[in-house]
Amino acid sequence: MRQIGVRKSGARSLGADYVAKSAPNGRTLLAVSSPHYANKSIYPKLPFDPVKDFRAVAGYGEACLGLVVPEDSPFKKIQDLVTFAQANPGKLTYSSSGNGAVTHLAAAEFLSRAHATAVHVPYKGGDGAVADVAANQISFTFAPLTAVVPLVEGRRMRLLAVSSARRVASVPHVPTVAESGFPGYEVVSFFGFLVPAATPDDRIAALSRAMVAIAKTNQFVDFATLRGFSVHVTDSVEFGKTRQAEMEHWAALVAKSGAKQE
Repeated sequence: MRQIGVRKSGARSLGADYVAKSAPNGRTLLAVSSPHYANKSIYPKLPFDPVKDFRAVAGYGEACLGLVVPEDSPFKKIQDLVTFAQANPGKLTYSSSGNGAVTHLAAAEFLSRAHATAVHVPYKGGDGAVADVAANQISFTFAPLTAVVPLVEGRRMRLLAVSSARRVASVPHVPTVAESGFPGYEVVSFFGFLVPAATPDDRIAALSRAMVAIAKTNQFVDFATLRGFSVHVTDSVEFGKTRQAEMEHWAALVAKSGAKQE
C-alpha cells in the first residue's frame, strides 16, 4: 500500500514552497485555489514563483461567495446597503477571514465599484467573521455559501447576492452582485492541482487524464455540489492557460483592497 502524506499550508504558502522544491516525479501535488496567486501580491518575498515554479495538472471547480447581512438588518437588498454606505462613509463594518483573504478582496472590490467605504474587520478564520454578522456585531460580509446558507435558512442572516457571474443553482432566487447594479463584478475562487515545474509531460498527461475522469463522475459532482462548488473541469492545457491571467486578476484586487503583509 502506498503511503499518502498530507501537508497543510498557512497564509504564507508553506505547502506550495514544499511542492515547488519536491522531486518532479508526479507523486507530489499541490491542491491549489485562488489565494495561491493572490499571495504573491501580499507577500512579495515568497520563496517561489506561483506560475514559473509549477505546471498545471487539472482544474475541477470554482466557488463563489455570498454577500450577507444580519437577519434584522434594515438592508433588504444590495442597493439599500450601498445607498447607506455612500451617505455614511465609514459607518458600516465588514468582516473577512483575514487580511488579503478572498473574502476581504471580494468586499473591497464591491466597495470600490459602489464608490463607498466601510471599516474592514479581519478575523483569523471564517467562523468568527460569519458568526459576528449573524450576531449583528458586524454590518455585512462576503463568505462561502456553505457557511452562510444554514444561517440564512435559520433566519439569522439575509443573503443579498452572490459573487459569481451567474446565479447559483442551490439558491436560484438570489441575484448576483453584477445584476444588482454592478455589471462585470465577479469574484470566485478556482480549485485545481499543480506539480513542480520540471515534471515530465507524460506524468502530467497521465495525472490530468485521471483527475478529469474523476471530476466528471456523478459521485464527485454530488460531493462538490454539497460543499458549494460549481464543477468546471479543465485538463492540464486549459487549466495552465489561465494561470497568468489569474495572477494579474488577483493582483488588481489586492491593490484595490490595500491588503498588506502582516
